[in-house]
Order: sequence, then C-alpha cells, then structure tokens
Amino acid sequence: DWGAYEQWNAGTAGTTDSPTSMSGTTDGPFTPSRDAIDAATREHPVFVNRFDRSMYLANSLALKLAGIDHATPNPDGGEIVRDRDGYATGILKGTAADLVRKVIPPISFEQRLAQVRAVLREAREGGVTTMQDLTSGDQLRAYQELYERGELTSRIMLRPTLDQVAHTAPLGLTKGFGGDWLKFIGYKAWVDGIMGSSGAMFFRPYDHDAKNKGQLRPIMRPEAEDGAADAMQEGDHYTSIPPGNLETLLTQAVATGLTPHVHAIGDKGTRIILDVFERVLTEQKLLGSDHRWRVIHAQVVHPSDFPRFGTLGLVAEVNPYHVSDDMRWMEERIGADRAKGAYAFRTLKDNGAVLIFGSDSPGTNAARYFLNPMYGLYAAVTRQTLKGAPVGGWFPDQRLTIEEAIEAYTKGPAWASFEEDRKGMLKAGYLADIAVFDANLIELGRTRPSGLLEARVLYTITGGRVVFER
Repeated sequence: DWGAYEQWNAGTAGTTDSPTSMSGTTDGPFTPSRDAIDAATREHPVFVNRFDRSMYLANSLALKLAGIDHATPNPDGGEIVRDRDGYATGILKGTAADLVRKVIPPISFEQRLAQVRAVLREAREGGVTTMQDLTSGDQLRAYQELYERGELTSRIMLRPTLDQVAHTAPLGLTKGFGGDWLKFIGYKAWVDGIMGSSGAMFFRPYDHDAKNKGQLRPIMRPEAEDGAADAMQEGDHYTSIPPGNLETLLTQAVATGLTPHVHAIGDKGTRIILDVFERVLTEQKLLGSDHRWRVIHAQVVHPSDFPRFGTLGLVAEVNPYHVSDDMRWMEERIGADRAKGAYAFRTLKDNGAVLIFGSDSPGTNAARYFLNPMYGLYAAVTRQTLKGAPVGGWFPDQRLTIEEAIEAYTKGPAWASFEEDRKGMLKAGYLADIAVFDANLIELGRTRPSGLLEARVLYTITGGRVVFER
C-alpha cells in the first residue's frame, strides 16, 4: 500500500508546486508508475494498491500477464492510466484492476505452509506461545497439517469472521471447540476503518481532512436506516434505530457460545459497538453474565463511554505498540483534545475493562507490527516512541505498571479465552508454556524501560518442549 501517511507532516507533498507524481505531473498526491519498480521486479509480477483502494499499481510483468498493452481499451467502470504517448503507466482504477486480479494464481498449499512456518519462527524467537488468528478455511487446513507433522510451536486460537456464522453454527462449532493447540474462541468483525488510512469513524471530522469522519466497514451493511452511522452526532446512540446487519449476525452467534470480538477504533466506531453490544446482551439476557465479549482496539473512546466497558463487562483487546507508532501523527489528525482519549489503557482498566494485549501483527497499510511482546511492554509503560520521545511519555497518566502490562499479555488473554484454568500462569497442572528472557523484565520496567527493547529470549517452551533456544 502507499499514501497512508502522505498528509502527515506533508510540507509541500501533494501540492501543485511540488513534483509529487512519478508520471511527471504536479497535480494531486503521490502517484507511482511501473517505471519506479520494474528494475527491481523484472522476474516477479507486482500488484499493489493505494491505501484507500482508489487506484492500483501493476509492474510491466503483471500488465503483460493480464494482457494489458497500449491498445487495450478501458473496461466499463475502469481506467487504464496512460502517459502522454498512450502507454500504460501501471496505474489502474476501478474495474481495470480486475484485469490483473483475475490472472493472480491462488496461493498454493505449500506456499501457505511456508507462510505459517515463517510466522511460527518469528513467534518462538519472540517468546510467543499462543496466537489468535483471523482464520479462513485454507488457513485452518494449513494449521492442521503442521499440527499433524509436529511443527506447530505456538498454539493457535481460531477466529472466523462473523459473517461465517450461518455456516459454522449448523456444524455445532461452539466455545472451546478443538484442543489445546487449535481452538475456536470467537468471531471477528469490524465497525470502522483504521487511523493509518483516516478511516476510523469519529463524531467530528479529522483535523487534517475537514470532509472526512471515517468509513463504515462492509459487514455493518445493510443498516436498518442507510446512512445512520454517518449521521450520528456526539449525543446520539446507534440503537435509536432498529438492528442492522452486524446486530443480526451477533444475535445468530449467541447460540454458538463463540464470543464476538469486534474492531472499533474511532470515538464514533467505539460508541456504535458499545450500543450494539448493550442491546444484544440485554435482549439475550446475557448482561451481567460471564460472557467475555470483546472490543478490539478501542483506540479513541468518547469520555462518556469509558464507564460502559465495566458496566457491560467487556474485554478491551488492545495493541499497546500502536501508541508508540501512532502518537507521532495522532494530534495532527484528531487534535490534542480528542487525543486525550486515545490508547487510554489506564482509563479503560480503571473503568472496569479487562485489558488484554496483542501485537496486531503483521500490521496494516500504515505500519509494521512485530510479534515480539517487548515492543508492547515498552509502549505500555513508557508511552514513548522507540527513540524515547516525548520525554515523560505521551499523556503519561495513561501508562501502566510493568506488572499490569505483563498480566495483560499472559493471565488476561487466557481468561478472555476461557482458559484461565490451564493457561496464563506458572502453576502446577497448567500448560508448560514459558518464555525465558536474558533480563529481569519487571526490574527493567520499573527502573529502565528502554532496556525492554534490548531484552532477548533465551528459551521458548511450548507444552513442555523447548521450541527455541538462543
């Protein structure tokens, strides 16, 4: 992806007096061309997109495989962008991108196994013994194959997307289905976009983009009243209208016992999922029960909504390294006032949310996130960039202690997955999943947090077996 950060500290980037377009023009934002990548990709077809999917870039080999040349007409609803001599620049818009998509071969099973092996290697080198995955059928088959071969070195908690509930429910898949190595724990869904693409939904427009309040994700549609989410103001609640698609799917999921884990990032996005959760929990007589439903990210929360996490008994699954990465540009996008409610780990915890940490690896179209939990521990206790800025931390009142941060990586996730009787602690009878570091993490977190970034794993032990030794 490209373009997610082009409005951050942009200077002259994207202005008409700056030659930002590689096609030789000076209009609009940065636009690459195949000439920029052909020399490095002669033997490999390449097809990438701008972060907002408004345009795509294909290298010369990809264009050749798709049969696109100077004589290829624009398809209905699409454009093959050309230079002044009529040759394709590699930029494809609308349905023109489908010309390349249809010749992309499916990922082979062996390639998928190789991909999973690479992730498992990164996990064990970082001391990670359990991962949660956004799971497709093809991915699950790869996990099963590696399990049969004895190659799984991390336990995989499985999360199909919520729109699969109509298929999974008739199969009888329910909470905890599977074993200690491969287990279904929930359904994944989304309310809004992400901060990196300015797609997270807010009540007020972005400071750097006065016409933008974020984007609703497809799984939310159809809404009971089209445009209801976009029209919401700070005093509004999404449940003032009848249930839409997401709420219908959540109701279907209740019978399976698999808990919903729903992505919500902006203050409006978070309000929407809190409203929807509250109505479904109430109607299904689950409010006050041990349901362990999750809000994923909860990156920016309206001040009036923090207490609802405790009242509704919700888990906040957050990714602490986001604060170290995003703080560099958050205030430029939403201003200092709204940023006070951003990545508010302390406020979430103090308001009764069960705080659990993850990596969000491999990342988004705006950033790379690593599996190694040292990045998250450092971010949670310092609220600084990897270079130590700002001194004292960004909104330092939201820092956690190192003990709280470690618990959010261990005991908390085990509880959230209904595995507190066998995981998350070093205790007789529990699974022997252990990471041994070359430093005292608690001491570092208390006295020299920057040292957490230097800590290295000596041993990773999963199920009593040493799967990594430095």
